[in-house]
Amino acid sequence: MNVQDRLIKYVQIDSASDPFTSHPSTPSHPREWDMAHLLYDEMKELGFSNIRLSDNCYLFGEIPANIPDWDGPVIGFICHMDTASEVPAENIKPQIIHYEGGDVLLNKELGITMSNKEYPVLDQFVGCDLICSDGTTLLGSDNKAAIAEVMTMAETLFHDDSIKHGKIMIGFTPDEEIGRGGVYFDIEDFGADFAYTLDDCTFGVYTPETFNAFNVDVYFNGTAIHTGCAKNILVNAVKLAEEFDFLLPQQERPEFTEKREGFYHLHSFDGTIDKAHLYYLLRDFDSDALEHRCDIMRNAANFINAKYGEGRVELVFHDMYRNMKSVIDKYPKVTELVYDTLRDMGVEPICESSRGGYDGCTITLNGLPCPNIGCSMYNCHGCKEFSVIQEMEKVIDMITQMVKRAADMSREDFYRSGQAHTEE
Repeated sequence: MNVQDRLIKYVQIDSASDPFTSHPSTPSHPREWDMAHLLYDEMKELGFSNIRLSDNCYLFGEIPANIPDWDGPVIGFICHMDTASEVPAENIKPQIIHYEGGDVLLNKELGITMSNKEYPVLDQFVGCDLICSDGTTLLGSDNKAAIAEVMTMAETLFHDDSIKHGKIMIGFTPDEEIGRGGVYFDIEDFGADFAYTLDDCTFGVYTPETFNAFNVDVYFNGTAIHTGCAKNILVNAVKLAEEFDFLLPQQERPEFTEKREGFYHLHSFDGTIDKAHLYYLLRDFDSDALEHRCDIMRNAANFINAKYGEGRVELVFHDMYRNMKSVIDKYPKVTELVYDTLRDMGVEPICESSRGGYDGCTITLNGLPCPNIGCSMYNCHGCKEFSVIQEMEKVIDMITQMVKRAADMSREDFYRSGQAHTEE
């Protein structure tokens, strides 16, 4: 099966995680099992060894080495099975559109277009084939484009024994979109020495660094009373929430920041006169700067409580993930493998600091070096999400070349290079 047919097949399975689940179990929604079971069956059909699906919906499988007496470091590739939930993620109608420039008509009946002025990245893909939804739903290429690429690579390796490689581990995770994909990832059971997530937009991009991340629940307690006798008694929780948000730096929101600039992001709001709730994402590459953002929120809460009475605002901070660059830097061969492969393909690597999180953050900090590489997914988390078939094919070529190169590494050299770098 080619990569575009795989992606079209995968995105029609609703596997959105649930950021507002009332229970802390993983996966956050039962529908994620549908994707896991489909991939489990496909792995069996292709010939994977040692396939296991955990009680928490983590799916691991092994592509055995085809080199006699091979004893090198084990490479792994990790993708997430869940999709985002900000826009509708069910009843997806994928389509392939040959892009010839200008705006893309996604839905003739509803008049939905994707403008190249709004999304100038389209100009890079004139003459290419885009996979899109019909503009009313998510596509789900984040992260099913990566799954399609990894499974297509696996099929190639199983059918072409001339491609020599060592042992390769493949992992699929739930709940990445809600920051929990790495929580129950069993590194020892996975069995790789190093790995890569495929969870960035552009082919050729390498991201060994991420934000430090906190999520924050802010609860507001008002006093409700009939408006006829409200004077000096009523305290509107919705107005408390508005005032709290106004106390935060207004120019430090995602829509005003870029590159290594952190932000406060009001992700969701609900409320009545009596109770209100704001949910924020706090992000910064520097851990001290992130803690300063937490302090600013605490100061805003203290101001509201001093003004309207103690207990009007309550903050609950959630430590989501941390910048893992210091760990990746200890394993230079993990980066060299990506750079050497891309340069042999005639592509100059683009090293970026990721303005989002991915499973590799938690996995790396738990002991398995796991940076991120691009897999062709654009406008993620929106109804105008798309992938590019020609780029996806390049990703498959890249990761295939990576496993060939990894087969030439010795385990001793891999770990010795890390020790030497640490001593320096």
